[in-house]
Amino acid sequence: MLKTCASIMLAAAVLGSTVPALAQDRVVFQANWLIQGENAYMFAGRARGFYREENIDLVINRGFGSGDTVNKVVAGQATVGTADIGAIMLGRVRQNIPVRCISAEYAYSPHSFWVLESSGIRSIADLVGKRVGITPGNSHLVYFPLVARANNVDPARVAFTNMEAGALLPTLLAGRIDAMPGFATVYELRNRQARQAGQALRMMTFADNGLRIYGECQFVAESAIAGNRDLLQRYMRATIRSFRWANENPEETARLHAAANPELPEADILVNHRAFMQYVFNETSARVGVGGFDMDQLRRTYEAVAAAQNLTAPFDPAALVDTQFLPQ
Repeated sequence: MLKTCASIMLAAAVLGSTVPALAQDRVVFQANWLIQGENAYMFAGRARGFYREENIDLVINRGFGSGDTVNKVVAGQATVGTADIGAIMLGRVRQNIPVRCISAEYAYSPHSFWVLESSGIRSIADLVGKRVGITPGNSHLVYFPLVARANNVDPARVAFTNMEAGALLPTLLAGRIDAMPGFATVYELRNRQARQAGQALRMMTFADNGLRIYGECQFVAESAIAGNRDLLQRYMRATIRSFRWANENPEETARLHAAANPELPEADILVNHRAFMQYVFNETSARVGVGGFDMDQLRRTYEAVAAAQNLTAPFDPAALVDTQFLPQ
């Protein structure tokens, strides 16, 4: 009898050693632009095993603009995306695009204009009559009319010229445009490039010029909220954990990101990552929690979008967010 039991236990052990581990749930994260230092927290979280511990196989894809990211999420080609919340608001009001923000990424917007230090441009008002390069569909255009009016500027008196994103900084440095849009989180990196070319940049942020509103959010299709509640809860636990760890360990975060993306210099990642963390951890996130939304600021954000884009249809911005998946 003992011999039989031992045989059964041995057989079970042998069989058990050949049983594969349970497959992880695949989550595709769609960035809204190139992979850069602002994505370092996610690569670090993946390398540290935070997503794996939630039984998630995380795939991180570069983006091609907020509009393309939204389309991929709605079509089911990506599970979660990140995009400017103003662009998402426009999509909901004008086209009833079925998405919701499940987490704030930027507690306030990093939108800004960059000019050459030598240009003499010192304020938003100084852009009157100047040439500003812009990419098609750029979210800076969504908000510019409001920033302009906050600075007593007629938006029509500033000329915007469409061009490829990669051409903006070289064209500015060559003096063929007077200003370009940019996120404050990468300003130091671009200013370093400008100095290497014998120039220096000056930055004018929207937040310092009358427009402090929400920036990007992480969003999902509404169908995912109904069908993947457990998955989204696990994803957000791992993501918030990644944010916190990356904020506390910036150098190691930059190293892990560079290991996954060797084309990005580790020193540049660190500069970009540290700048980005200021938009994640600040007085707003301290009050409402990392990833949470201040509903008054959300309302002001929609009012800014509506005023800038002449929206008149009634819309409750609270209907755009669903924070049930954030860790309590």
